[in-house]
Amino acid sequence: MATSLTESASESRPADQSFVKATVFRSKRARALAVGLALAGLVSGCGKPFNVKTAPDMRERDFGSRAASSGVSLQAAAITDEDVLYDTFDANLIMAGLLPMRVEVSNESVGPLNLKGARFELRQSSPPGAIRPIDARRAFKRLVLFYGVTTYQIRGYRQSEQDFLSHALDVTSPLGAGESRQGLLFFPLRGEFDKATPSSLVVRGIRIGQGSSDVRFELKLN
Repeated sequence: MATSLTESASESRPADQSFVKATVFRSKRARALAVGLALAGLVSGCGKPFNVKTAPDMRERDFGSRAASSGVSLQAAAITDEDVLYDTFDANLIMAGLLPMRVEVSNESVGPLNLKGARFELRQSSPPGAIRPIDARRAFKRLVLFYGVTTYQIRGYRQSEQDFLSHALDVTSPLGAGESRQGLLFFPLRGEFDKATPSSLVVRGIRIGQGSSDVRFELKLN
């Protein structure tokens, strides 16, 4: 991992050697993680870029925000706790410019829900505007790029990627009547992230059965 090794080298050289530029980490744990990943890659020369845990059952967790309409309910919560991010992804997604948001969709209607046309938007007061999520595979690549991971086995990379993808919200298959589904959306951040900034999740395009009308939600996240 080139970035973290550069930082480690900069700590061992005199401060006046300006040709070494250390990467500034926002927390000691992030520093330790990056150095640890680099050393693990050097020692083993193989393995996974990240030790991602498979998606847990979060049904009993308080999502914080909930909305319901036409027999469809939606819950959402942004994951901003660094300990949770490290324990789950072996990395800090927010530092890498990604805001993971856990979403649960529940179908309390009599027909299946079509989620293929669902559109999710994160709206913040600062900076203003709407942010669309990126797919989980692109989010994983962004994480690898941020941490500068270059040493791993192809099999280990694919395993980490698959474990990461297992967290994503599935919008490709219908949601049957009486069923619930949850997963993560990954929103690319623009600039610094402040969890105190008022934000909301706007959802459109969820269709009930074969109907042409869709259900719209807006959940206040904080």
